[in-house]
Amino acid sequence: MSEHELIQKLSVSKERFDNALEIGDKTTLASVMSSLPVEDLALLLTTLSDNDLREFASLTKTFFDLEVVLELGVRQKKLLIEALDIANRLDEIKNWDTDDLMSLLDFMSWEEKQRALAACAPQDREILALMGSYPEGTAARLLERSMVVVPSLWRAEETVQHITNAEGIPEEFQEVYVVNLRNQLVGVVYVGTLLRADQKMLMQDLAKDVHRIAASMEQEEVVYAFRHYNLLTAPVESIDGQLLGIVSADDIMSIADEEAGEDMLKLAGVSHTDEAAPAHVQTMHRVIWLSVVVMNSLLSALVIEHFQTTIEHKGVLAALMTLVSAVGGAAGTQVLAVSIRGLSLRVFQAKGVGSIFAREMGINLMGSLMVGAILAAVTYFWLGEVILSTIVFLSLLFSMSFAAVCGVYLPWAIHRLGFDPTISAAPLVGAVCDVLGFSVFLWLASMAMGVSG
Repeated sequence: MSEHELIQKLSVSKERFDNALEIGDKTTLASVMSSLPVEDLALLLTTLSDNDLREFASLTKTFFDLEVVLELGVRQKKLLIEALDIANRLDEIKNWDTDDLMSLLDFMSWEEKQRALAACAPQDREILALMGSYPEGTAARLLERSMVVVPSLWRAEETVQHITNAEGIPEEFQEVYVVNLRNQLVGVVYVGTLLRADQKMLMQDLAKDVHRIAASMEQEEVVYAFRHYNLLTAPVESIDGQLLGIVSADDIMSIADEEAGEDMLKLAGVSHTDEAAPAHVQTMHRVIWLSVVVMNSLLSALVIEHFQTTIEHKGVLAALMTLVSAVGGAAGTQVLAVSIRGLSLRVFQAKGVGSIFAREMGINLMGSLMVGAILAAVTYFWLGEVILSTIVFLSLLFSMSFAAVCGVYLPWAIHRLGFDPTISAAPLVGAVCDVLGFSVFLWLASMAMGVSG
């Protein structure tokens, strides 16, 4: 189905969905829900207010597919877990993958968690307890046990027989994990290799090493590892090297999408929870960001006030200085976007900050020469003054060069201090580029015209 067809289908479904919800028509709601994949239904639910979502849960509680909850954001997931009374519907979720179960347990009370754990199979209970012992946001919280594990001293034929006859073998898998007597990972044997190998060979001799994930690793680091090494699955190990489970690409893709969306919103000063938050919460989040913009504007106003005599002497400077500041700020934003992405993809660690800076400085210098020449020519043909044209050119050259400095080193420094540059760097780069752009332009104009301040 094409994107256009999908949007059209969802639009029709949403209209039926909204009308049915408004009049409390359970039959139509059930029809719409059964006609949509879990992911598309979750997308519809994200458009509902909290009150409408509670009403929807009340109407559909008896036939609601609980897997839809897994596709929702934190706020809506928490609301539905309570509204659907999932803690008392454990028979419907006890056979889920452990990472999916964990995402629900995080929102339950201690008593509800204990009941949920008691309803699970012993092996799942053990792994869930282990996952819960690690902080949120770590690789351990993504553990799955849908894997095939065999001893290193088994022969290939024994492994094939085990896969064929044993219960609990996943329906789909690509590799067999080989462990020693201490449950430490020896390596993996891919199914194709297993089937083509001499069936008398030991699994430890067929095993190949694979990239391993520490259970305590931050999920952002796990995303990077999957991207960098093109992984589909990866084994997760405890601190003493014991195999705990695996992490799969589908979970990693979800986290990567969430992080990308969060970073984009942070650059604009909007929280990733704003879409589902009440209006007053959204307002407070945005006012904080706007306050930083106000401070930036006040600094720029102080600079302009300092050079008031210069501006009065040549009124057209007020128009020209906004051009210089705007272009410098845009250049800073471009470099900042590259830097944020570079920090996210570990390019800074691989190439070094000096190499990144040299490249961005070269790009901005070439850009400033071209854009500066164009603006200088426009200024000359507009005003017929060589001095003003030269001031515009030199100011733009400085502004775009300093934009490269701020755009690279400010987010890098913030990152080294342990803060999130996605949130902090944008207003700082904007403030510095604006203030310095105005300062340099008006200072050069003062010097050229012999005006003091």
